[in-house]
Amino acid sequence: MSGPLDPERVPPPFYPLPRPDQEIVVADRHLFVVLSNSAPGQDDEFNRWYDNTHIPQVLKIPGWNSVQRYRLHPARLNDQVAPGPHQYMALWDIEGDPAAAFAAHDEFAGRGEIDFTSAIDLSSGTAWTFSPIGDRHSG
Repeated sequence: MSGPLDPERVPPPFYPLPRPDQEIVVADRHLFVVLSNSAPGQDDEFNRWYDNTHIPQVLKIPGWNSVQRYRLHPARLNDQVAPGPHQYMALWDIEGDPAAAFAAHDEFAGRGEIDFTSAIDLSSGTAWTFSPIGDRHSG
């Protein structure tokens, strides 16, 4: 059953757009970039787990505000650019101190509140945290 959106339940976007009458306030926000692959033959199970289990569990952790997932596109800028070794990317929006968000993640995992799956290839994954160094630009 669908109905009107409850503004209290709508997650914030990565970069909230202000209303015309709203002052722009830059928050302490960071991007946690996760690059991953599914285990061989486990693509469907990996995506089910990530979308239906992992994301809802992690979004319950303080500081973890939102996430957007991506699949690698085959188009490349030119032939000099090598194809990426990862099929999936998740851009997590973290607010506040990333170290505190990671500690909270570890606490949740330690209590068994974060489920993992054998459908992810842990040997090929990597993750980095990026902090903004300037204003967002558009054209």
